[in-house]
Amino acid sequence: MEENSKVVRLRQPEEIDDPLTTILRDGARRLLEQAIEAEVDAFLASMRDVKLPDGRERVVRRLSGQEGFQVLPRRWVVERSFGWMVRWRRLVRDYEARIDVSEGMIYVAMGSIMLRRLTT
Repeated sequence: MEENSKVVRLRQPEEIDDPLTTILRDGARRLLEQAIEAEVDAFLASMRDVKLPDGRERVVRRLSGQEGFQVLPRRWVVERSFGWMVRWRRLVRDYEARIDVSEGMIYVAMGSIMLRRLTT
């Protein structure tokens, strides 16, 4: 910046190192964490009665102490179906401007997969 400029350079957050700012940031992080945890608990409580057609819970919380990704029962079916759809060129990227066209392409792709399986 030029010396005779009227623009004031603001300090970046990582440049602020006084103890009060550190205490305020830590407290704000804890408050945000508690607020998010309360929102998640309220959402899960509201979704507790919502079940899938086979009786399983629709929304489940990750197990405590779980590290990384863990496959949920029957989740592989959805992931496999997404993998099949991606084989279609127009579904690899988000080319479509309208959602109804994209939905139509999904129907075409899955219909083609079904036809191929029925005829072989």
